[in-house]
Amino acid sequence: MKGERVTGPDFAVVEVCKIGPNGELYPTTAIGNSPVFVDTAKKVIVEVNTTQPLELAGMADIYMRKNPPHCEPIPIKTAGDRVGTPYIPCDPAKIVAIVPCDLPDVTRALAPLDDDAEAMGNNLIDFLKNEVAHGRLPENLLPLQSGVGNVANAVIHGLVESDFKNLSVYTEVIQDGMFDLIDKDKIDMISGTSLSPSPDGLKRFYDNIDRYSKKIILRPQEISNNGEVARRLGVIAMNTALEMIDKLRDTTQSHDRCSVVEVMGRNAGYIALNVAIASGAMAVLLPEKEFDMQHDILDKIAETQKTGKRHFIIIVAEGVGHAQEIANEIQARTGIDSRATILGHVQRGGSPTLRDRVNASAMGYQAVCLLEQGKYNRIVGMKGEKLVDYPVDEALEMTKTLDPVLIDVCNTISI
Repeated sequence: MKGERVTGPDFAVVEVCKIGPNGELYPTTAIGNSPVFVDTAKKVIVEVNTTQPLELAGMADIYMRKNPPHCEPIPIKTAGDRVGTPYIPCDPAKIVAIVPCDLPDVTRALAPLDDDAEAMGNNLIDFLKNEVAHGRLPENLLPLQSGVGNVANAVIHGLVESDFKNLSVYTEVIQDGMFDLIDKDKIDMISGTSLSPSPDGLKRFYDNIDRYSKKIILRPQEISNNGEVARRLGVIAMNTALEMIDKLRDTTQSHDRCSVVEVMGRNAGYIALNVAIASGAMAVLLPEKEFDMQHDILDKIAETQKTGKRHFIIIVAEGVGHAQEIANEIQARTGIDSRATILGHVQRGGSPTLRDRVNASAMGYQAVCLLEQGKYNRIVGMKGEKLVDYPVDEALEMTKTLDPVLIDVCNTISI
């Protein structure tokens, strides 16, 4: 209705393994945003999953933030700090139904490790060792953050086989590789918001829950993904693509190596082009522009070598092709040691700038205003300095074209 403010949901449904006498809700293998939903909902339906072991009770650390202006800094200083309660607090008067459930978690299998995955893991280890050698990271690194999927799990496997120990993890989703770190006594503590292992990994977790539960903390999503905490801890994967490439440059230079860096964007080269210019990459491969290996890369390497330079960085938008295949071809045709690095979800981190925060606040305000006007299924954005909104279907058909001047700039300059 026009004039009404958006409030919490009418109902919240939450899965638990146990209910306390005063409405304490002990979550199962995922926390997500359940604490916020329970806190703001008018009524709560509790689903007690009898397939989930009671040993899960105690793994959670539920920290509830106050609303502004009473919001205080989150008091987490290490990945293993517990600052809340092991349950989601809930007023018993809000619980309108308790429903039994016997449906087990459904998870998907992960692809077996292949040569590409092993190469990525080795590349990561080389990078981290170099950071330690230069004094930029402590010997046990800083808390690690990992994405999801086969590649991320494979990269974690590289840490399992490394000499690193006393590691810690502050991430969102916990997969099989994290269990490997525990089994190898590589890890002190893992903090996340949910478990998402393979079917074999889930069985392994249940079979060893007494040991694994001592090394794992599950937190609300707004705490696991909180930029304030990530920056305080120095979470490694919270750097932006540019920061990562700047760090990668040191390893590339010291080893006279060619680094092929794949950035996000799928079929749009906007991120790749801007990162390439800002980082001074030797070349950038864009999905909007066909590339020729000889002309766009090999000839450029040969010309650059004439200046005495022996290290090269090439940025690849993920829609162009596989970074590892490109690196393999460069090495085969030039003899230069070439490595592929896939940044993946690393690029979604970083500390927002003042402009980011102002734009986000303005767009959030505009979205609520549209809801109050009864306008739904619209996407809010910024066009220049102006707030705009479009129907979802129309917005999804829009494309962002690349500035040909910037492409020319990128092809001309190199660091």
